[in-house]
Amino acid sequence: MRHQPQKRQKKRNSSLSFCTALGRRAWGGVSFCLLIGCGATPLPQEAPETGFQEHSVTALSILRARVLEEQIASSAFLRTPTLHAKFGDTVSIHFELQNPFGESFELLEPATGFLLQVQWGVERWLPSGAHDSLQSTRNALLDRSVSLEAGEVFQESAPLELTIPGDPGAIWEVTVQATLRMDGILFEEELHPVSKVHFPLARFYAFPGGWETLADAPLDNLTRLVGLAPESVDRHLLVCCALLPQSQKRQAIRLLVDSLATAPNRRRAVTIAASLAWMTGFEFGLDQQAWKEWIEEGKMKVRHDT
Repeated sequence: MRHQPQKRQKKRNSSLSFCTALGRRAWGGVSFCLLIGCGATPLPQEAPETGFQEHSVTALSILRARVLEEQIASSAFLRTPTLHAKFGDTVSIHFELQNPFGESFELLEPATGFLLQVQWGVERWLPSGAHDSLQSTRNALLDRSVSLEAGEVFQESAPLELTIPGDPGAIWEVTVQATLRMDGILFEEELHPVSKVHFPLARFYAFPGGWETLADAPLDNLTRLVGLAPESVDRHLLVCCALLPQSQKRQAIRLLVDSLATAPNRRRAVTIAASLAWMTGFEFGLDQQAWKEWIEEGKMKVRHDT
C-alpha cells in the first residue's frame, strides 16, 4: 500500500491477493449478515417530541444516506488493463474511489475489516454454437482505514485468473463489478448509515492463444479462413468476428451468410451459423434463405460492438 501525495490529487495504492478462478472453493464466505448486524450509529438528533418527528428524522437520515451513497458511487471506477486477454491469463483489476466533495470523508471499517465483493462472469461461446454463462462472487477483506481528503483517490488492485472448468471454447465475454461494504460514512461531522459503495461493471473479451495474429486484419483473415476445412480453424472464425471494427461487421455478416452454401463441410457450416448468432443475436441456424431474407428486409442488427 503506497501513499503518493500530488499537488491536485493524492492516491493511495494497495494490492489485494486472492484466488479468482471460477469453480474453486478456496474462498470461503464472509457472511453478509456480519456487516448488516454491525449497523451504523444513528444520525445525532435531539430527542423527538412525537412519533411523527421521530419518523421524519429517520426518513431524512435514510434519504441523506442514499444521496451520499449515489454521489460517492458516481466517482467509483473499475478498470481492466486491456480490452482483450488470453484464456489462462491473470489480469489485474483496478478499483478507484475518488472523493467528489470539497471536504474529507471517512468510510467506517467493520470489526472484521472492509469486505470487497467481486462479482465476475463469463459468457462462453463454442464453435459448435453452444454457449453458456458462468457467474462467481469472490470476497476479500481489506484491513485498513479509508479516509479521503478533497480530491484524493483511494485505489486497490486485485488479480483475476481467467480459468473456468470445461472446454474453454472460442470467445469469452468477461464482466466484472464490485461492492465495498462498510459500517457507515463520516461526513461533515455526522455519521451517515451508508453500508456499501458499488463499482460499476467493466467488460472485456478473452480469446484462445494466438489470437494476436488475427487482430491486424480480422476481415481479411475471416475471408481467408472461412473456406479452410481443418477443425482447428473453427474457433478462429469466432475470434475474427469479435475483433472486427464496427464498420466492417455488416460486411462480415454478408460474407458469412454467403459462405453457408459453400462451406467445406457441415461442421464448418455450423461454426459459420454460430458466428452469425454471436454477431447478431439471431439464430436461424443453417437456413441460408432465412438469413438472406432477414438481411433483405432490413432487419440486420449487430449485437456486439467491441
